[in-house]
Amino acid sequence: MLQAQDKRDYIWFTANNPAPEGGFKTILFDFHDHDNIVKSGESVFQFNRNIAIVNSRAGELLFYSNGCAIANRNHQMMPNGDSINAGPFFDDFWGGDCFSGFPGSQDILALEDPTYEDGYYLITKNPLVTDSLIFTPNLSYSYIDMALNDGLGDVTIKNQTVNGSFMFTVANLNAITHANQKDYWIIQTEFYDAIQVFSLTEDGIQHAYEYIPESALIFGFNDAGTSAFSTDGTKFALNHAKSGVFVFDFDRETGQLSNLKTYPVFTIETIQSMEFSPSNQFIYVCGSIELF
Repeated sequence: MLQAQDKRDYIWFTANNPAPEGGFKTILFDFHDHDNIVKSGESVFQFNRNIAIVNSRAGELLFYSNGCAIANRNHQMMPNGDSINAGPFFDDFWGGDCFSGFPGSQDILALEDPTYEDGYYLITKNPLVTDSLIFTPNLSYSYIDMALNDGLGDVTIKNQTVNGSFMFTVANLNAITHANQKDYWIIQTEFYDAIQVFSLTEDGIQHAYEYIPESALIFGFNDAGTSAFSTDGTKFALNHAKSGVFVFDFDRETGQLSNLKTYPVFTIETIQSMEFSPSNQFIYVCGSIELF
């Protein structure tokens, strides 16, 4: 959860239009200047739907990723910052070309190292394709040390697999700080009922436990949806493109999920996203052409 005067969310942008001089034009949102928030900017590469933009607590841009590459604040590729999520899926379906970024929504996270102020984990998902299913068997991470390369950062570990064998859905990757305000809980859904919880501590990323709700949550490839934590961290919610919204109690001390409540939402097409209100009293659900 963001603390007072924490400006890590002050700069973010999208990048889809090539610039004549190279790179891409961006629509930049800069909340340092409340009278002129929306500006033009630049990016060394384009984004598909995987976007991770990391700022310092003072609101200074540090680095960003489109899921297959990592760039520094000067819009240059970081040393060893290429070939993120490299593998058969990217080669076969995207031609191994990072031009437009890695596909998939809510499939990337950037988290601070709990024990080293200049270190960051970039957590990603690299899918496998079978005859009937596209799924991710595990989480991967790359590690960025911002103290290197004259403060511009260097990727010191790349595409390291977290131990485990799972059937993760597309999307729904999320995280929240532990109650100790130092470590993190990382949550990811599987296709068949289970929700997997990982911890990020001084020992790195480790599987913490598996939660299987009493009511089945079976996701199809195109039905995974998104997830969100309440602003106070006491609730965790998932949406399913066709079945509605599932809300759990969440314990930030233990990482435990409990008390599932289901809220059917009948959209004309599919649910695209959702978010808690600042008061946590409501959840806003966005369908393809409707808002609930």
